[in-house]
Amino acid sequence: MAKAEYKSSLRSKKLITDALVALLDEKTLDKITVTDIVKKADINRGTFYAHYESVSDVVTSIFESAYDIIKSSITTFHDDSQFDMGIMLKELQMVMERDFDFYKKIFSSDINMKIYEEISNVLISYVYDHESEVSTVSHEDFVFYTSFYSGGIIKLYRDWFIGELPMSFDELTARATVLLRELQHHVAN
Repeated sequence: MAKAEYKSSLRSKKLITDALVALLDEKTLDKITVTDIVKKADINRGTFYAHYESVSDVVTSIFESAYDIIKSSITTFHDDSQFDMGIMLKELQMVMERDFDFYKKIFSSDINMKIYEEISNVLISYVYDHESEVSTVSHEDFVFYTSFYSGGIIKLYRDWFIGELPMSFDELTARATVLLRELQHHVAN
């Protein structure tokens, strides 16, 4: 019985996230309501609230899932004792490529601060996990630099998704990696 409930739960969550992504073609994220999602997913409100508290909670869940995929990929396929921003950015790119339409819609929408923070937290969490390997500066300076870097990276990806940076996705990630490595070297010295 538990296996059937688990599959039903996964199916409901997928219906909800798919409905949210589809609605992004019609409205900006800040205009999407629970009612909109419920109608688009063809589920009842109880099903929605069994899994999420709000629209923002759905988006947060999507980004947490992305973070888990990135972290798992990095620790599975790479020597975790050797911190590398390039590996982290490449994994971030791969996650965005897997659900390209969603990320394009998110970055192209009037993204609100909560969502911007969730995306940024994917980067920050990974870097914080490796603070001792990356930085010789004080923890307070490290937090400052990390927040600065993550905001800049998110802005670069947003600009790329909306067509303001005329380069390939791979080139964007490669150039961002070079920049972050230079900044990382600066902070370490």
